[in-house]
Amino acid sequence: MDDGYTGFIFGSQDSLSFYVVMWKQVNQIYWQANPFQAVAVIWQYLLWKDSRNVGWKDKTPYCWFLQHRPQGGYRLDNA
Repeated sequence: MDDGYTGFIFGSQDSLSFYVVMWKQVNQIYWQANPFQAVAVIWQYLLWKDSRNVGWKDKTPYCWFLQHRPQGGYRLDNA
């Protein structure tokens, strides 16, 4: 099993204009400490971030419900 990201893309207008929901299982350090460490982090432009930093669990089903209403706002629920 991998401990990477899961998620989905929505509201795509073109290859440079879209929203993405990403969920990381655990913090992860890549490569070796020398000459530097690269750490998996969230992207620069965040609309929202879970302050609890709870990752997804192996062999656990998750269901998401997203309403994308550009004229009336956005709503994302973890159902």
